[in-house]
Amino acid sequence: MKKILSLVAVATFSITVSAYAADEVKPITKIMQARLGWIQSITKNIAYSNFEAVSKDAADLAAQTKKVGEAATAAFGKEKNLAVSALATYMGEAANKKDGVAAAAKLGETLGTCFSCHTKLRDK
Repeated sequence: MKKILSLVAVATFSITVSAYAADEVKPITKIMQARLGWIQSITKNIAYSNFEAVSKDAADLAAQTKKVGEAATAAFGKEKNLAVSALATYMGEAANKKDGVAAAAKLGETLGTCFSCHTKLRDK
């Protein structure tokens, strides 16, 4: 759980700095800020065993990443967005079963997928 919280903190800092560095907020920044909000909420709610909230946030994350993934023209972007969507769906299913361990594991996998994309595209 400490690793997940550390990853969320790093993501929060990175997105915040990049948002303030730009003269205007780009559409992708708005998308990433929404995702960050869901991830932060999921992390908190898993810790408190608030599975209903985890399920809702995971469903919202899955829907948004699926929409973006289906619209993506680059194969890498499509693949990563759809992977996050699938993982968020599994996370929501685990939350519906009140399985915090499985939900936390899917959260970790989701963050790993996020960071693999950030490493390749944003953090060059």
